[in-house]
Amino acid sequence: MRFFLSMLLLACLALLVSCGPAPTPLPQPTATSTPVPQPTATPTSVPPLTWEVLKNTAYPNEWPADGVAQLVDGVYREKYMPDSATEMVISLADIHTFGDLNGDGVDDVVVIVISYPGGSGTFFYLTAVLNQNGAPNPVATTFLGDRVIIRSIVIESGQMCCPNMNRRQIYTLQDDKLNLVEQIDTPRTEPAVRGVG
Repeated sequence: MRFFLSMLLLACLALLVSCGPAPTPLPQPTATSTPVPQPTATPTSVPPLTWEVLKNTAYPNEWPADGVAQLVDGVYREKYMPDSATEMVISLADIHTFGDLNGDGVDDVVVIVISYPGGSGTFFYLTAVLNQNGAPNPVATTFLGDRVIIRSIVIESGQMCCPNMNRRQIYTLQDDKLNLVEQIDTPRTEPAVRGVG
């Protein structure tokens, strides 16, 4: 019986295969000339911003008399009065990160500017610096707080993130302004950053 069923099954399969549509012939390649793309001129690469350049950049800041702190080796100093022993000090924190902030394919940078105005406060600012043909252009800054602990800065998809006082803050750069997009509570686990100089 098994033999008979097996033979019947084979006969049906043979019938199905022989009754199917005739195979269509595969197209044969033809000799046509395909244009070969010519190499295009590669755009000149933009020099990257360096930490040395950033330490010698002018940053907008509310504390100097003219609203700008021109850093020299990472530090700016200004006396309130010519004979005063008290001076303000503005410096870069030793934390920064590179990434494309404005979608031009060139790495920009986010830095932390610290202002010590001479009293008890230590004020932290997040500053976005665009790379414009190899020259730093600080286009936006936002106040993070007084005596905050900053653990890291990350740029992802044009957004920057800065944990601040047990919070993770996410900013975007839009129209030369830093806008807080999201704030999430996070635990403290890492030490604070220090200023340069």
